[in-house]
Amino acid sequence: MASLKDIAEKTGVSIRTVNRALKGDEKIKEATKKIVLAAAKELNYIPNLAARALKSGGGYEVIAVINNLHEMHLRKFAAMEKVLREKELLLSIFIVEDENCCEDLLKRLSLSRPAGAVLMADYDNQEQYDLIKGLWKIFDQQDIPCLGIDLDFEGMSQVILDRSKAIYDSITYLQQKGYKDIAYAGIEGAFGNDERIEGYKKAVKTHSLKENIFLAPLAVGDEARVESGKLAMEHFAKFAKRPQAIQFFTDMMAVSALQYCQQNGIKVPEDLAIIGFDNQPITAFTQPPLTTISQPVERVGEISGKLLCDLIKSSNSVSYTKFVDADLVERAST
Repeated sequence: MASLKDIAEKTGVSIRTVNRALKGDEKIKEATKKIVLAAAKELNYIPNLAARALKSGGGYEVIAVINNLHEMHLRKFAAMEKVLREKELLLSIFIVEDENCCEDLLKRLSLSRPAGAVLMADYDNQEQYDLIKGLWKIFDQQDIPCLGIDLDFEGMSQVILDRSKAIYDSITYLQQKGYKDIAYAGIEGAFGNDERIEGYKKAVKTHSLKENIFLAPLAVGDEARVESGKLAMEHFAKFAKRPQAIQFFTDMMAVSALQYCQQNGIKVPEDLAIIGFDNQPITAFTQPPLTTISQPVERVGEISGKLLCDLIKSSNSVSYTKFVDADLVERAST
């Protein structure tokens, strides 16, 4: 494996200059940087992060702790990893499902202190959520810089998707298109439901609309939420006057609602406008294609990576909260 000495010998500059050039030191001339970087690439030089961390007294690994890994989380981590890699930090993902997983993680941390930690938790599993909250308390006691994504741990720096504003903007969009009877269909006790209702109620009040909310029983998983969409449609069908538009808690509820409409002769959007939440891939291929609120997962991951790097560099113990806006994707269902 090539070393700094090998690059120095090839380029004719000192080892110290090579090291500074590889770190992007502004005091090193651009021409010298280009020569050093070209030589490093030719020699397949790989930085020894472990040695560098040992010398600096810090870690080079960032651990991400989560209780459930799915496609949207992976996209967040991919964007985050890119930011961390530019700062010569490595991202490791730990899935915590039970106490044994916690013990294994803590054993590893006793051998190697991480530079920082990112925590995420699905609220649908209270036991796993509590385990991750317990891990955060341990990290905090050990002064490990921590960042939460969509968590509500008091005292922790956070990156949070602004679901309330997303729904407010969605209802405002419908109102501006001429819809006056706009309902919200959610899931009782589901993570993010309260924030969605908050945004809905604020928009209804702002635009002098009538409040119309249906909450299905708590449902976990896409199949269960498809059933929740059906329950919502059956609820609204009981009334003599059906809503003109419905904002659903998730895409899967909205997709189920589209299916219900097809089966019952309800034209979308002529008879009923429908909006989902998440922008899952299927929403572009439904009939009609579904208008939805897109979670900017890559943007969340990038912002989280940058904020965590700032926390690692800073000795300040102040916590920060960064809200990220969602995007409305307009399609034919509205």
